[in-house]
Amino acid sequence: MARPLKPERSWSDAQLVEAVAKSRSWRGVMRELGLPATSAGPMRVVRRHVARLALDTSHFTGQRTWSDARLIQAAPHARSWNMLMAAIGVKSSSPAYRTRVKAHAIRLGLDLSHLDDDARGTSRPPGPQPSLRHLRDAATTLAASWFSLCGLTPAIPVEPAVYDLLVSTPEGIRRVQVKSTTYNSKSGWQVAVGRRPYSVGNRERLVPYDPS
Repeated sequence: MARPLKPERSWSDAQLVEAVAKSRSWRGVMRELGLPATSAGPMRVVRRHVARLALDTSHFTGQRTWSDARLIQAAPHARSWNMLMAAIGVKSSSPAYRTRVKAHAIRLGLDLSHLDDDARGTSRPPGPQPSLRHLRDAATTLAASWFSLCGLTPAIPVEPAVYDLLVSTPEGIRRVQVKSTTYNSKSGWQVAVGRRPYSVGNRERLVPYDPS
C-alpha cells in the first residue's frame, strides 16, 4: 500500500510573512516556523515561497551587525569609507572588513567609487618609483632585456664570474661585462672599465680586463 505524500510545508503564507518580519536571518525564519535551521531541503522551500510572495529580506543581517537596507541608505550619502563604516555601525577599520562591505555592495548593485580613502584627506603611501641609485643593481637585467629585444639569447651565470652575461650571437657565444654609471662630467657620462678582485668591503684596486 502506497504511503500518502507528506505536505511540502506545515506552515501558512501568513506565518511565513510574520516569521520574515520578525527575523534577522534565514535561520531565524526557520526557527520561527519550527523547522531545523540547518536543514538544506526545508530552507530551499522557505526561500522559494519568500520569493513567490516577494517578501522584503533587506533587514536580514545574518552574522553582520548591519543590514542591506542600512547599507543601501548610507552608501549614496557617505563621502569616505570612514563615513560609510560609521553610518552602518561598523567600528572595525580592518581592510578585510572593508572588502566584506564591498562584496555586499556589489551584490546589491551599489556604486562606491565616489568614496575617498579617508575623510581626513590622508593620501595613500606612494608606490615604488624608479631611482638611479638602483641602476647598478638593475644594469645586468636591463642589458639582458636589450639583447633579448635584439633577438639574441642572454644567459646569466649561476656562479660569480668575471663576466655578467653570456650572449648567443651569430658569431658564437660572447662573454659580456655590464657597466653602468650615474656620473656625468663636462665630457659626458663616465664609467670605469675594470674590475675589483673579490675582497671584504670591495676595497681592492681596480684592475683591467684581459683582452680575451
